[in-house]
Amino acid sequence: MNNKIKGLSLLAVATVLPSTIVLADAVTNTISNIVTWISTVGGALAVLAIVIAGVMMVASQDNADNVKNARDIIKWAMIGLVIILMANALANIVNSLVAK
Repeated sequence: MNNKIKGLSLLAVATVLPSTIVLADAVTNTISNIVTWISTVGGALAVLAIVIAGVMMVASQDNADNVKNARDIIKWAMIGLVIILMANALANIVNSLVAK
């Protein structure tokens, strides 16, 4: 009786394991696509914010408040870019560990 249970367990694992590996690849690819999309959109928005802040700084006509606001926008856009790059690197590290 004990050998029959072991045999059925082995059969169940052998049946489920290949489909689990295929599912894991699909999930990994989906997460990779989502991270790529978010990184692209977020990076483009951060670069756009930096360009707009640069135009604000040039057009400020030596108004200290406008220059400070433009510098703050540039600072936060750069912080956002660093976070996006770190998140992308972390996702790639996790993906390489899981995909083994």
